[in-house]
Amino acid sequence: MTAEATLVAKLIACGLDPSGISVRYQEHLQSDVITLSPAAGASETKFECIYKAARGSFVEFDDKVLGSEYSAFEEREAGEWMRGEATAWLKAHNQFEGAPTLLPKQNPEVWARAVEHFCGFQPGEAIEFVEPTLMTLRHSIMTFPSDPRADCLMYVIWLSDLKASGIEFGFVGNKAYSDGPK
Repeated sequence: MTAEATLVAKLIACGLDPSGISVRYQEHLQSDVITLSPAAGASETKFECIYKAARGSFVEFDDKVLGSEYSAFEEREAGEWMRGEATAWLKAHNQFEGAPTLLPKQNPEVWARAVEHFCGFQPGEAIEFVEPTLMTLRHSIMTFPSDPRADCLMYVIWLSDLKASGIEFGFVGNKAYSDGPK
């Protein structure tokens, strides 16, 4: 069974109608994108199943209201999972106590420097703001295998509620900001 057929089968098991399901691979995302039309019969009661079935893929809805509701659900689910993983990793590495917490109205750059210091980096060595509200990691620290200090950074970031402070975190690929935002 192809990856596409497997995804569709999982979504059908959620109670969705296959006539409203389409799957396409997006090279620039390096992922499948699932589009659900109204014919699929998606509803809020099916979000959890859709989320689990689509893991690793992007999901979009032709119905923009339902899509917005799903995005909020997806964000809550991912946030809970990330905080759980972060807590477990930081506790396992004896770094949970004392991990810098971003407080509402706190200067995010001051917090970022505290996170770098906590994880063993020099100030400004690992975290950068490519826009006032968009934070990312510097390319130089993203290595394989990963540096345990970088793991620490990720988990402290996951533990923090960036959204409450109006901060977005993401990876900027292909040096998209090498010449500044377009």
